[in-house]
Amino acid sequence: MKTCRIVRFVLLLLAGIAAVSFPQGAFVIRTGPAFPAGDFAKDDPRDSHAGLAGTGAAAGAAWYRSLSGSALGWFAGADVLVHPCSREARDAWQASNRNARITLPAALLLPVSGGLLYTLKEDKKGSLYIKAGFSAALVQYTRLEVKEEGYEKYSEDYDLAFSPGYLAGAGISGRRIILEAEYLALGTPEISGTWNDGELSGNLPQAKKKIALIALTLGWKF
Repeated sequence: MKTCRIVRFVLLLLAGIAAVSFPQGAFVIRTGPAFPAGDFAKDDPRDSHAGLAGTGAAAGAAWYRSLSGSALGWFAGADVLVHPCSREARDAWQASNRNARITLPAALLLPVSGGLLYTLKEDKKGSLYIKAGFSAALVQYTRLEVKEEGYEKYSEDYDLAFSPGYLAGAGISGRRIILEAEYLALGTPEISGTWNDGELSGNLPQAKKKIALIALTLGWKF
């Protein structure tokens, strides 16, 4: 119930920011690479806290609005980030069982963010700004599957998780494009799920995975 109230609050806040800022601000579509950091980038499959994430991709939309006569402004955005399993984690899994065909989980992140921005420098060619705010993310790991001749198929399915966090970033805004770097710390969601081994099944132990990443995006203003 508490999580639902937090989600509703964040969505209403961002909807309000977007409604106010859109007429006088800039609507941006953006995309670029995303690089895992900290535990999210760890690639030891035997470590339950390791994110096993490799370099991913980010895409999303955002609203930006500067307050009239001030260097301060607002921003709100929603993104989709996909991080496939890292090559190192894949190699570690395969080394432990070279005869198996292994499908390793990818991480799907859906953060919604909002906060303040501050313009450091502005001229006719563009502006340099910094930003900071809060982010609430849905986190989903895709299925893990192991197939080996002579054995039952083994799989793990993970539940959808919710995690609040924060972000900080900086960007360069031109007339038509925005180049931006963001650090997203998306909290430590508890990942749970079920395992299946032939006709047997059970609940997986909960694992806390600290999620952090750096996204570099190029955006187009509309």
